[in-house]
Amino acid sequence: MINGTLIVQAINFFIGYLLLRFLLLKPVVTAVQEGEQEEIAVRTDIKKAQEALVVREEEKQKEWRKCQQFFMQHVPTIDDPHLFVFKGITGEIRLSDVKEDAIEKLVKTTKQELVNKVDHV
Repeated sequence: MINGTLIVQAINFFIGYLLLRFLLLKPVVTAVQEGEQEEIAVRTDIKKAQEALVVREEEKQKEWRKCQQFFMQHVPTIDDPHLFVFKGITGEIRLSDVKEDAIEKLVKTTKQELVNKVDHV
């Protein structure tokens, strides 16, 4: 025979189970799932930011290489032969080898070129 208290205890257990499941566990499970979704969203944002950073770094490197190529192709040249006073000299420069007139001419030419460059700016 089944005792009446056993049936009452089974009903109480079932009611307690339902109360725990819907009142306590459901909000906790929902909060845990939301936390997991936020973590996934943050990780996705971090990954996208890292990929964008890699792309920007590659673009910077490409731009840097383009600038290097441009300046290697457009090396300034001096067309005025008066500016090559020291062209053939190797090693130590001795002022006694350079004529005073050449030095004065070089100073004048350099000064004039600097003035012309500054006027264009």
